[in-house]
Amino acid sequence: MTMIKTTIPKEWKITKAFECIDVRDGTHATPKPVTDGIPLITSKNIIKGKLTLVDFYNVSNEDAREINKRSQVVIGDILISMIGTVGEAAIIIDKPNFVVKNVGIFKTGSKEILSSFLVKQFHSKYLQNKIQSLSSGGIQKFISLGQLRKLPILLPPLPEQEKIVEVLETWNSYLDKLAEAIELKKKVKKGLMESLLSGKTQLKGFNDSWHKIKLSEACTINPKSNILPTEFVYIDLESVEKGLLKKERIIKLENAPSRAQRKLKKRDILFQMVRPYQKNNLYFTRDGDYVASTGYAQIRTQNNPEFLYHILHTETFVNRVLDKCTGSNYPAINSTDLGEIEIKLPIIEEQTAIAQILTAADQEIEALEKRKGLIEQQRRFLLNNMITGKLRLPEFIKNKPSDRFADLNKTIKKSKL
Repeated sequence: MTMIKTTIPKEWKITKAFECIDVRDGTHATPKPVTDGIPLITSKNIIKGKLTLVDFYNVSNEDAREINKRSQVVIGDILISMIGTVGEAAIIIDKPNFVVKNVGIFKTGSKEILSSFLVKQFHSKYLQNKIQSLSSGGIQKFISLGQLRKLPILLPPLPEQEKIVEVLETWNSYLDKLAEAIELKKKVKKGLMESLLSGKTQLKGFNDSWHKIKLSEACTINPKSNILPTEFVYIDLESVEKGLLKKERIIKLENAPSRAQRKLKKRDILFQMVRPYQKNNLYFTRDGDYVASTGYAQIRTQNNPEFLYHILHTETFVNRVLDKCTGSNYPAINSTDLGEIEIKLPIIEEQTAIAQILTAADQEIEALEKRKGLIEQQRRFLLNNMITGKLRLPEFIKNKPSDRFADLNKTIKKSKL
């Protein structure tokens, strides 16, 4: 067995992939597509550790049989992207109803390594860094079968492999539950928006009629700015994502781009004018000097701004915006046309009550997403350190486990959705 120099626990072994795994080449000539047939999976169908059938075409049964003579896959096989998104890896968990192309196929079939452990190894920095260093090409990167066969594979004892997989799967399961909870909250909020922002359902204690007016009558669009500050945080179209200010870049006035013109006040709204279907808008609540790009419409209102902000995210409003947009690749609307769109407004007290309900829903979703982000960071830490033996489970070492691992291990047990 070829030994490769690296630091691992003394009970572990390390070897090249071809010495413990059947590594096959899933590359071949591209068969003709057919309307009905067998799906052809390629490297682009391996996304974030999972196989997806979002972009594929079918091949004939005859071509599928020819492909399978060389590169048939079964449950437990691991597929590795060899072109483009090099190194993406997924394990086959159900009986495959497809054939493959431009992928590496790892068939463990070995008493030394579990498929479930090997795929975790492919998801870790350890193997990803090695794969990226061995890949070639520019925009369209690729890695050869020969390079995949030489990858250094870590081999803990099988009982330790099983426990590592068990721990990591526990964290994955919790992340899946968080994702489900977030999607449920989003569906509930969407239902509330459709009901409360249309006026179809009024909150208890409110029965005044809603009145229809143009957006420009409900607010001021692009209010004239005072002289810009000598230094400010610049908000461009890349700064906001789904209602959150993701990055803050401080610039001096003399270095500011010409589009930096919208000086913000608390409770202003920024509405994305280019590709408005993305809904990357912002309800601004911060102190300090902030200036936004003219790629946004700046909205200032005497109505409840949070209510108006939610109105701007309804499907009805966004569809009306898109009807007035020009351009195909980058549809955009101008501020005049935006102001012509009609909305329905209740009295200010009802606006405030509705806004409080919807904002509370947003806050619940944001809290769950923050928790999910934290758990993802902790899972990555465990993955990268347990796979390489830097962090080990207590039953496999004589010395006391690190406090950091103990703290992380308690997180799952204490966390509740």
